[in-house]
Amino acid sequence: DVDESGSYATYYGGGIGLSGGWNLIDGNILVENGFGIGVWSNHNTIQGNIIGSSEAGDGNGNLGNGIVVTGHDNTIGGAGSGEGNIISGNGRHGIELYFTEGNSILGNIIGADASGDVAIPNDLDGIFTQADNLIIGGLGAGEGNLIFGNGRHGVQLFDTSGPATLAGNTIRDNAEYGILVD
Repeated sequence: DVDESGSYATYYGGGIGLSGGWNLIDGNILVENGFGIGVWSNHNTIQGNIIGSSEAGDGNGNLGNGIVVTGHDNTIGGAGSGEGNIISGNGRHGIELYFTEGNSILGNIIGADASGDVAIPNDLDGIFTQADNLIIGGLGAGEGNLIFGNGRHGVQLFDTSGPATLAGNTIRDNAEYGILVD
């Protein structure tokens, strides 16, 4: 939305907030919100969405995180055709997982356009996590994420006490570390 001066309007609310579990969030375009999707519940699937800048790389991203998760056992993306999300151009992290466990992040493009060739950075990390028993990518077809061109780290694992598995991802051209274990 454009205001009378020709500037994009500023939004502070979230795009989609999930406080109840077992939801499928699929095929949405979430731009120009305070955050794209907030997940405060368990067993949700977020797939096939454009979160932040549009598929073509135009428009403003969300002011905060593309996706923020505090619930457990959620899946962001997937290995099947069209199941991955495009999470790019957000004002904080592409994905932030905060004191969670058992979540999976599979088959997404984080920090680039739909082609994966043009960086549309999230301002901070592609993925920032304080989570246990986390899976980022995988070795099966379509499970790896492309984490490219973000404003700080590709992936930051911060203060995790349980296992994290990172496999089959392409992590490149982020401003600082590709993967930082802190």
